[in-house]
Amino acid sequence: MSLNLKPSDLRYHYREKATHPDDVKLHGDPDMSVFDRNEVYEVIYLIEKVAQQLDFNDKASCHRVEDIIQILPFRTLTQKYAFEWINQHW
Repeated sequence: MSLNLKPSDLRYHYREKATHPDDVKLHGDPDMSVFDRNEVYEVIYLIEKVAQQLDFNDKASCHRVEDIIQILPFRTLTQKYAFEWINQHW
């Protein structure tokens, strides 16, 4: 299931230039790639992965994930750790 989120669907504003949506690190399962919670396409990628894991497709749940991303501990620097932390704090 893909939500096909767009930057305009998000509650917060993010940078749009550094990571292109076709970047290889935004495909597949969350891994040890660095996660930047300030990059729009990285945030969208992670929200969509959490949505798949938790089986939701509504905007309210997407915004909840987005809120959780905002409070990620600073030490959470990889996609994998961010994904796991979000799932633990859902």
